[in-house]
Amino acid sequence: MTEIRLLGTVEVVGADPVRSELLRTLLALLALDPGRPVPTPTLIDEIYGEALPQDPRAALQIQITRLRKVVAPARVESIGGGYALGVPRAAVDLCRFHDAEPLVALANIDGEPFPGCRSTPRLETERRRVEVRWLELVEARARALLDDDQPGAALSVAAPALAGHLDREHLAALVATALHRVGRSGEALRTIAATRRELKVEHGLDPGPELRGVELSVLEARERTLGPVVVGREGPLATIREGLDDPEAGRLVLVAGEAGIGKSTLLGAAAEEASRRGARVGRGLWEHDQAPFAAWVEALHRVGVEPPSLRDPAPGRTLRRRLAVAADEGHVLVTLDDAHRADRASLDVLRALGRAGLPPGVVVLVAAREPDAVAHPAWGEAAADLAPLEGVERTVLRELDEAGTRALVGAELGETLADALWARTGGHPLHLSALLAEVRGLPDDEARVAATARVPERLRPLLAHQLEQLPEACRAGLEALAVLGPLPLAELADAVGEPARRLAGDLRPAVSHTLVEPTADGFAFRHELTAAAVLDTVPAVVAAQLHLARHEALPADAAPFTVLRHAVGAAALLPPATVADAHLPAVLAAYRDGALADAERLLDTGLEHATRPWRVRLLRGLVLEARGRVDEAAEEFDAVVADPTADVADAVAAAMGDDAQGPSVAGRPRRLERLRRVRDLDLDDRQRARVLRGMITEEQQLVGVTETPSLVAELMALGDSRAEADPHLAAEVAVATAFLQLDAAVPAAERVGTCLRARELAEAAGELTLRFEADELLVAALVTAGRLDDALARHADLAPEAERRHRPRTMWATRLVDAALLLGMGKVSDSDEAAQDALARGQELGIPDALGAFFCHLVARHLLTGDMTVLGGLPATAAGMYPRVSAWRACAAVDAVHGGDAATARTRLTEFHEQRAGREGGLFDRTGLCLAACAAYAVGDAVTARLVLDALPEDPESTVVVGIGAAFFGPLDLYRGLATAALGDGAARDAVTLFRAAGSTAARLGWTPWADAAESLAHRHDGVGTVPASPPATPAPNPPLGLRPVR
Repeated sequence: MTEIRLLGTVEVVGADPVRSELLRTLLALLALDPGRPVPTPTLIDEIYGEALPQDPRAALQIQITRLRKVVAPARVESIGGGYALGVPRAAVDLCRFHDAEPLVALANIDGEPFPGCRSTPRLETERRRVEVRWLELVEARARALLDDDQPGAALSVAAPALAGHLDREHLAALVATALHRVGRSGEALRTIAATRRELKVEHGLDPGPELRGVELSVLEARERTLGPVVVGREGPLATIREGLDDPEAGRLVLVAGEAGIGKSTLLGAAAEEASRRGARVGRGLWEHDQAPFAAWVEALHRVGVEPPSLRDPAPGRTLRRRLAVAADEGHVLVTLDDAHRADRASLDVLRALGRAGLPPGVVVLVAAREPDAVAHPAWGEAAADLAPLEGVERTVLRELDEAGTRALVGAELGETLADALWARTGGHPLHLSALLAEVRGLPDDEARVAATARVPERLRPLLAHQLEQLPEACRAGLEALAVLGPLPLAELADAVGEPARRLAGDLRPAVSHTLVEPTADGFAFRHELTAAAVLDTVPAVVAAQLHLARHEALPADAAPFTVLRHAVGAAALLPPATVADAHLPAVLAAYRDGALADAERLLDTGLEHATRPWRVRLLRGLVLEARGRVDEAAEEFDAVVADPTADVADAVAAAMGDDAQGPSVAGRPRRLERLRRVRDLDLDDRQRARVLRGMITEEQQLVGVTETPSLVAELMALGDSRAEADPHLAAEVAVATAFLQLDAAVPAAERVGTCLRARELAEAAGELTLRFEADELLVAALVTAGRLDDALARHADLAPEAERRHRPRTMWATRLVDAALLLGMGKVSDSDEAAQDALARGQELGIPDALGAFFCHLVARHLLTGDMTVLGGLPATAAGMYPRVSAWRACAAVDAVHGGDAATARTRLTEFHEQRAGREGGLFDRTGLCLAACAAYAVGDAVTARLVLDALPEDPESTVVVGIGAAFFGPLDLYRGLATAALGDGAARDAVTLFRAAGSTAARLGWTPWADAAESLAHRHDGVGTVPASPPATPAPNPPLGLRPVR
């Protein structure tokens, strides 16, 4: 039996190596599913891509001939317009991998699939499929080994896989669990941290509950076995550990840092760890007004070492000799804290010991506060003398990094609080521990986060003491900095009313005390809590005066929230109208950024004094509509349009409403009425284009409208005359054109070009709403054109941006596309779940057509399975909900076909014709025509079939997309084939050609159910003719798309 390998190498076992990349690719494509023919057009597309030879079919035939020689005695057969490799699945290692039991599959996978082959859509899809199965097998095997108490074996299985897939949380959890259970808890925590970073950096996500749970269990276990964990200080602790273990020499370790940075905690942790390891530990502390040498005496007595005499001419050598004797019995650690207070005699001994060097097994750990509010010249001189000596190591403790902060917070308090504490403290251990003491015991995250905004009582005395040490001018500068926030020095000086150079000098003591730090153009507080403590000391009248000075100095283009902050801060000194008006640009900025809760909160702060009350109502309407409260928003918009004092620009904005919600299929009569009213105002070209585009969108949905063609003509004429001079106008016209082409009889490639141009113009004009709409239309157009990879790339970028900017319709639309993609691939249960998610999200966001789009998913799903009757008459219900969408009448006809009711199917088709008249090319027209083709095929309706063929001209390799992605209905050629078959016996050959083309398109896209349906239809009509004139006595089981004849 001929055996073929696709994993690790592409070869026929026992045959000469396949040296041609093209031939290897062809072998791989046919061996993916041996025995199943791959259509010739598909092979040509896959192998040659855009670099087609002059005669692609002849070139392919040459390669097939060469391949037949390579695989002999196996055969490469020509079947039904394609080629199939005549070997069983068991002869291909990749097929064996997919078909085997998990343990066998995992044991036999031997390298990456398809090495040395061209990158083709099919091979890339299969490569991803292999990778997913392999990872799932690895995870299942690792889990089984852990359950069987074999963590070492589980680690050997899972760790190599995690190296290339750090963002796979379940795998990371398994590796971390295995590491912890083999005693490598530190590596387990580092593994979790690496996965957390990967998720955050690459995907903008936080770890899920499984990984957080593993992290919590590891941390709790470490705390039980190791005692208190000192986070973020692993480096200094490792230095101390290495010094004790070094057989050649000991260490003198100097630790410096500001007050509260964690020096004493580090000394305590080092002492505890050394004690657990069997070392003798002596601790000493220098205090005010202490006897000379007292800290040394205290520490040395605890390790059984007699201190040298103060009169000893060589105290360093004496102390070294005595420590060496003590170290013969075991390791010795001496810790000396607050060395900045040390007397000169003590420091002299320290210098002498540093010069003499410490014996093996001995570490002396010395901590000192640097900088301090008081100068300590003796310590400064000693530290400078010790720094260059061999065997002396100096480390400066800084704030904890974010990972250290999170570890200190602990997983049980959650990500939200960890984020708040990191932002508030910047990792300063003293501030962090003080806030943790405040929040522990509070009932929930909301209360805990609120507590982080306050200055802990235990910190107030320390911060107050630090401030009292400063000169009056320095404190005044700090007050201004706390009130006004980080500013360029010149601007801060203007607010304070003194020269910049003098203010810089005034603030220098605060820099020395590590309260503030220089920035590129000024100063900033090093820690938020310090700023908060200073702010608490500023009298209200002083703060208001500072805000007023800053408000008056702001430039005209200052950021809205900056203006608002200083207006509110100076509210006691400003007219109420000035304060109210300052809120409005901030509301608009929050709305545009998607911060809707913030925008609504600002609107509720009492804006009755605003000089433009209609602007308040407009902004309230925009925010309400964006939050899904459409009826409340309409009341606000109607009031603005009816207000004769309102600005024209505000009236236009109110008429349009929140474009981020998108149009409603059912239409919005109130919006259309507002647009008609403002159309008569004195509009500039850009405003007129917006109004016309809005009217066109609404009139397409509503009954009895006759203006749309003239509106379109007016808009296009406006674009022709003014677009070059006005990029905003050009963008409006381009997006409107793309929208009008959504269901028009326009080639898919032309639609893509239109959408690309619309997106480019919207981007250039800085029109975010238009750009999002163009992106939605572009994704749908790319899928329609069969450019699925391009569509997915756009989709991947669009989804997170829509969430970040809170664009409701796009947030919902991206979920629709996810569900449609899954259904196209045949993952029915996954697609149902995704469609339910899209429905729930759409309703939550207030999208008017969320339910209708879900209906579209159900129709596509049950068209594929041929059982639309299980929907219980849903198509007829939807036809009542959307009386102006003829597609639902065609859908009801298919429902009747599935139920075997020919008379009702014909009635529904008649209604489809009547309702479509005058609305050709309108929304969902292509979908309606495709469903009509299905019904016409089953009932033998040649009139409808001809209509379909006329209205859906040839467009090879294109597909049918409902709207902006509510559902994908497979290749267009499938429906043209159904319509052609319905014309009678003479059209059978043409129908088969269309079905084969549809199957090839679907297979290239990976839409297996649609490919199967097309191939089944082709087989049914290949040499058989059209649908029988009457149903057979025994209907064939499961006809494609459920389309059995019902005459």
